[in-house]
Amino acid sequence: MKSVKLVSMLGAIGTFLAAGVATAATTESLMQQREGVAAEQNAKKLQDFQAALPARMALVNSVIDQFRAEFARDSVNGAKRLNQFAQQVHSTPSSVLQVTRFSRNVAEFADRTKRALADPNHAKALGGNFDLVFFPMGPCRIADSRIATAGILSNGVARGYKNFSDVGQGGDAGCNVGTPGILSGSDGSIAMNIAATTVSGTGNLNARPVGASNTVSSLNFNPSQDISNATTIKMTGGGAAFDFEILPTVNGIPGTVDVVIDLLGFYVPNEPTALECTTTGPATTNSSITGLVTLGAPACAAGYTRTGTFCGSVQSTGADLQSIGVSGSFNCEWNQTVATPHNYQARSQCCRVPGNASGRI
Repeated sequence: MKSVKLVSMLGAIGTFLAAGVATAATTESLMQQREGVAAEQNAKKLQDFQAALPARMALVNSVIDQFRAEFARDSVNGAKRLNQFAQQVHSTPSSVLQVTRFSRNVAEFADRTKRALADPNHAKALGGNFDLVFFPMGPCRIADSRIATAGILSNGVARGYKNFSDVGQGGDAGCNVGTPGILSGSDGSIAMNIAATTVSGTGNLNARPVGASNTVSSLNFNPSQDISNATTIKMTGGGAAFDFEILPTVNGIPGTVDVVIDLLGFYVPNEPTALECTTTGPATTNSSITGLVTLGAPACAAGYTRTGTFCGSVQSTGADLQSIGVSGSFNCEWNQTVATPHNYQARSQCCRVPGNASGRI
């Protein structure tokens, strides 16, 4: 009988274990299926983004180029005005640009654009059927070869650039550095203003993803000419060390040109992202008297919204506190019932929407 019972018990244990293995296998299979679906959705999202971007880039660049000569006539503020105008164009839906691009001058373009944006019949998507996201930055300088470590650019020698003000590039401190911004190596496209100066011969600058073979000119120039142009190019992406490169073609000797690059913003895929939350350092107070103790939690940093309050206390000696709670205006409240020293703390939970998961906006 004992043998039979033992066999029955072992059989039951084996069945239980087998069921557990089957359940684990099913759970793992479901997780793999979900991961596969998520990967397919992300791939489709990136595919749609990349498909919508070329037409958008071509339209924006053509509008900017159409009015570039007007800014060139302003020798004092022309470059600054061009940057501001380019940002406005990048932030305007394609359906509006298709209508307002035929304006006679910048003032008329701005007026027609304002009226068109107020028209509910216009689509609000930046890129036709797919709503691209343009995240403006600055304008601020990410590169200046006149003060860069590598110095002036030479004919036929491509130079890689990062999308922020790296010290070696000669950019201004703080341009797309920290938060908000787009991480270098991210997928997407970069909108920028490229200027050529100290030019030694006729030629052009070709801005493109690192390793690309296209030879389309982003800016043409003549000797001793200072000239700029706002343009948009696809970034290298994929975690690459450089986000884009510039290939200069300069005829004659010594065949050199200085390049200055001002960042205008980024096109990134439109995707939801979880809240980014942090907790502040504590506000503190000490009380040795009975009664209500109120302590306000610290304010959140700029760009964050306070979503909660954490209250805590440390009793030196004596009985426990009778109550603890959170009142309106993010204040912590305690009912101190004994005249014994207590240390109180109040912290705030602060959250924000960071934007695109592949960057840090």
